[in-house]
Amino acid sequence: YTAKPAPGGEGPKRGPWPLHVVHNAFHKGVQAFGDDIENLCIDLFYFFKTSPARREDLAEIQYKIGLDEVAFIRHVESRWLSLLPAVERVKDQLPALRKYFSKLAENDPKIKANDRYRRIMRTVTSDDILVQLSFLQGMKHPFDQFLEFFQTEGPLIHMLFPAMQRLLKTMMQRFLKVEVLEKTWTELLSLDVSKREYQLDDKDLEIGAPAEMFMKEMKNPGKQKHCYLGMRSFFTAIISYMQKSLELKNTLVEALQCLHPEERKKTTSVQRIRILGKELPCVKQEEIITLTDEWRIYAEEEVPEDWMKERVDHYWSKVLQE
Repeated sequence: YTAKPAPGGEGPKRGPWPLHVVHNAFHKGVQAFGDDIENLCIDLFYFFKTSPARREDLAEIQYKIGLDEVAFIRHVESRWLSLLPAVERVKDQLPALRKYFSKLAENDPKIKANDRYRRIMRTVTSDDILVQLSFLQGMKHPFDQFLEFFQTEGPLIHMLFPAMQRLLKTMMQRFLKVEVLEKTWTELLSLDVSKREYQLDDKDLEIGAPAEMFMKEMKNPGKQKHCYLGMRSFFTAIISYMQKSLELKNTLVEALQCLHPEERKKTTSVQRIRILGKELPCVKQEEIITLTDEWRIYAEEEVPEDWMKERVDHYWSKVLQE
């Protein structure tokens, strides 16, 4: 769905699938802040997967302290957003994990030589684990919303541009000053968000109430500063990647919004159908003016309300048959 026709005039070339871009964007953020948490989720899954005895001992502790007796969720490294449910599980089970691993070394001193055990212990006892877990958990909603929407059945290309735009802007609103967000959309797409002058102060960063609470409880000012720097790196990495990799400068993808039934009466819809006519090789250039004339007629016609609620391909099938 790039604006340039493919060789031989077969039609628009495909760009990167946005779900993959969003997965990769989140990966970039986690590499900047949250890498220890990702490794912890992977280590915990495999530490308990291979040992029924370990699972049984953990379940006993979970029962005693009133936690659900659940297993850890597998994080698939090629699907970075699978990390988020794994993070939630680890955060919920952290009291049981700390108790389990502290007792494990007492009962089995040899376990201290196990690399996976040492990594787990270092992370579950770190001062900032609850900050990192809560921060990543706070990033869940906008990404889940985007992925779940585009995993539904039916054509959604007409809704792709505003969905991508909304996701990027949500991340920007959590990180950038209000006056910066007042720039034009074109300016925001090319903005260097790594510049400190554009960013909110530490106290104003939207990191989620739980992460804010754990930051305040952190007694080490140096560690607190380190966490804020990590969060800034997370936002910078994720926003910069989406600015570059999402199809937000693609006039064809933007123009496809006109196919949404609710767009037909908007003044922008005529301009967008004209862009579609110019970009799609199946439309001859001399036919574009006729296309826009017909579009204006379509915009003025009454369309049954129940049609508007159908899948967009079913909607257009009925419109074109009229």
